[in-house]
Amino acid sequence: MQGMDSHMLLLLDNASPQRVSKQFSNVTLQFLPPNTSAHLQPQDAGIIQSFKSQRNKIRNAHVVDKLDELLEQVDGMGKENVKINSEQLFNVNILVAMRWAQEAWGAVTQATVANCWRHTGILGEDIFELVTDMHKLHIGPHTDRQLIV
Repeated sequence: MQGMDSHMLLLLDNASPQRVSKQFSNVTLQFLPPNTSAHLQPQDAGIIQSFKSQRNKIRNAHVVDKLDELLEQVDGMGKENVKINSEQLFNVNILVAMRWAQEAWGAVTQATVANCWRHTGILGEDIFELVTDMHKLHIGPHTDRQLIV
């Protein structure tokens, strides 16, 4: 960055592990005031809640499917086997959990992300108007997942 004469503002929360004593030539560190994370951090403003909600929908659908399979087999099993299998309904391996997370993140809408950023007030309203106008004109990169700021 120094060679390109670029400058950057890095916003950090006020947690003590974030304290940095080193000075950077082209990076300005700005610490957020205490107790402002829900107001200034878009993740805390609803993105995480939306992600968790989507993940819970996926997990619940999985549990219902497994429960249906278990109930179809209940006649051939003893009560002990049914109990053991029912205790395993929520157990999944890490790969399945990662796929759920990927699917859940894909289901978080652009509108949710944009509204959470808007709620923080960090970016001016004119940014949101510009992005909206660009989408109406179909200007900009066209991908399956565009992040609206």
